[in-house]
Amino acid sequence: MHVCIIGGGASGMVAAIAARRNGYDVTLVEKHDRLGKKILLTGNGRCNYTNLFTNPNNFNTDFVKPVLDRFSVEKTIAFFNDLGIDVLTEGEGRCYPKSEQAQSIVDVLLYELNRLGVLIKYQSEVIKIEKKETFLTTLNSGEKIISNYVIIATGGITYPLTGSTGDGHRFAQAFNHQITPLLPSLSRLKVKADLRFIHGVRFSGLIRVFSNDKLIKETNHDIIFSKSGLGGLGILEISKWANQSLYHKHKTVIDIELTPLTEKDLLKRFTTLNYKTTFDGLIGLINKKLIPSVLRNANIKEDMLLGELTDNQQTNLINALKHFQLEVIDAFKEEAQVTSGGVDLNDINIETLESKLVNGLYFCGEVLDIDGDSGGFNLQWAFSSGYVCGQLGGQYV
Repeated sequence: MHVCIIGGGASGMVAAIAARRNGYDVTLVEKHDRLGKKILLTGNGRCNYTNLFTNPNNFNTDFVKPVLDRFSVEKTIAFFNDLGIDVLTEGEGRCYPKSEQAQSIVDVLLYELNRLGVLIKYQSEVIKIEKKETFLTTLNSGEKIISNYVIIATGGITYPLTGSTGDGHRFAQAFNHQITPLLPSLSRLKVKADLRFIHGVRFSGLIRVFSNDKLIKETNHDIIFSKSGLGGLGILEISKWANQSLYHKHKTVIDIELTPLTEKDLLKRFTTLNYKTTFDGLIGLINKKLIPSVLRNANIKEDMLLGELTDNQQTNLINALKHFQLEVIDAFKEEAQVTSGGVDLNDINIETLESKLVNGLYFCGEVLDIDGDSGGFNLQWAFSSGYVCGQLGGQYV
């Protein structure tokens, strides 16, 4: 029995290993000249490959539960440990290879693929997939691969230079699968304001997303201001909701709390430092580069003494500190880490990830309408779904 796996990323490589270990002949088709290119970009090159606290709440749907149960975090760590990867655990449950090199993950997977005798076809782009009694996969070279099963592991639409260009969605549509809206997730955001004067400012704080004035998401994490937009882990975490708001053409606003101090504490500060100008009085409270913007938002002059502020001006200044607002106009789609949206889950078997429309057709990884939080959850889904697909409907091995 032969399996053709399309896509040599995280899920595709693990699917190939699982299928080969189960006795199938496996051909892995990759459009680029090497495997696992996107893995190399994860965890800032260190590869946050799973998270100890993974559960369905970390994803957009509880559809993931049976798959995560079958190939759990513990099994994932053991799987990679058997391949030579010792785990390094850091804060918030994030797991990395002890080498702290993403290349290590790719290297051990590639070694195992070669050891098992998986046939890898590099620089081979799939043109179309047909199904009669068996599958016929046509490559750009004109070669045709006959197989009993096809696993689509092509990823989403993010980081297109790594090969994620939506091919899998087109193949799915050819078999009458529906595709939910494809949007960037875990992405930096572009804003309307000019951020050149606060470029490089970084801090941790409460971030809220408003869509047409309605609060839709909040988190408390790192924020980085740059000339081009907003970044940092906190922004990545809320970007999905901002991008969904933009997709619906709603006014999308990021509201940032620049200080955790309460209104009472801030008023006390204004009184204690009443002899200072408003500019000097905010030094030590927030990043100095932010002060001109805050005072401008509050409509207060920089040389005005804190002791001269009226009650209304104090209220305006507190509001500017607690609600530093920036309107979002777009995302950095080309560098988003994850795709939100994909193959509609209604037509996918929740236990095996086989298509309900086409026998023998499987989907794994990011090509499905599944996306997770930042912190190793998306790679865990890739590995879990790849391994379950590699069982091809059989029991876990």
